[in-house]
Amino acid sequence: MLSSEELKRLKSIHPHALADKLGLPFQPTVRGGMLPAIWRGEKHNSVSYLQSAQGHWYWTDFGTGEGGSHIDLIMKQFGLNYTQAIYRLRNIFNEDIPATSPINFSFPLPFSKPSTLSWDIKSMRPCGVRDLYVLVTQRHLDPHNIPLNNLKWLTISHPYKKFSRQCYGIKNSSGGHELFSGYSSSHALPFKSCCGSKDISVFNMNTRDWVVSESLIDAMSVQKIVDHSMLSIISLNGVGQIDRAGAFLAKYHSRIGRLIIALDHDSAGQIAQDKMVKFCECLKISFEILNYSGKDPNDALKNSSVCRK
Repeated sequence: MLSSEELKRLKSIHPHALADKLGLPFQPTVRGGMLPAIWRGEKHNSVSYLQSAQGHWYWTDFGTGEGGSHIDLIMKQFGLNYTQAIYRLRNIFNEDIPATSPINFSFPLPFSKPSTLSWDIKSMRPCGVRDLYVLVTQRHLDPHNIPLNNLKWLTISHPYKKFSRQCYGIKNSSGGHELFSGYSSSHALPFKSCCGSKDISVFNMNTRDWVVSESLIDAMSVQKIVDHSMLSIISLNGVGQIDRAGAFLAKYHSRIGRLIIALDHDSAGQIAQDKMVKFCECLKISFEILNYSGKDPNDALKNSSVCRK
């Protein structure tokens, strides 16, 4: 259940922080800020954010007269109902996903409308030796484990901020692209985003040994940790897709002999791990949990701190 205090906290998030998380341009004003109503194709600022006396932020769309809190904004942009919007808002800010979230084994799961593209793909090509250098040196990955047929090198541009960058990209099950950089050090901040709908990505369904992790980099780290280059991979691309992974398991559980669960050590990752264990128990899938020290499997690989249970 959502407490009144938690609801107040969600409504008190500064709109600039929310806009940055959503990849939206935000223009600060004296009393709040402005942004475009991208859910109806606007490119110019037509939505005003103001703060109430209670500290809550509310928006008004001058084009339609609609408005509301952050929750209403998420509902408009992603086509969600009220409860789904709260889950999305929590996930955006890495809040705990409640353990009471329903488990849905239907396939395909209903999912939200594709999010407004924060990035446009200008070019795409296979990764070359130079492109893979960062993954091998920064992330300590084995080059033989990298799925070269699926991993692409992209040039992307931001339609509002008007700048370009290069990054890796993998296609997900809904046809969108998960975008990320290979860097993990302080001098080059890691980059993660998405172009199109968020969804899981699946690689190499030809073996009975599988791993589920929050990212492709984490999955490749597990391959090196357990010295098994032929693991089939389920990349969640964020814990918000945990139910999509459950639906995939429900459909293909007969092809899975063993599943290694290797999710992050933050609170959201541990709640997602509990749900994945429940999926496996319900579907009678043999599983083991990768136990390690660090924030994620790649961190464990770089620190060589891991064991299995």
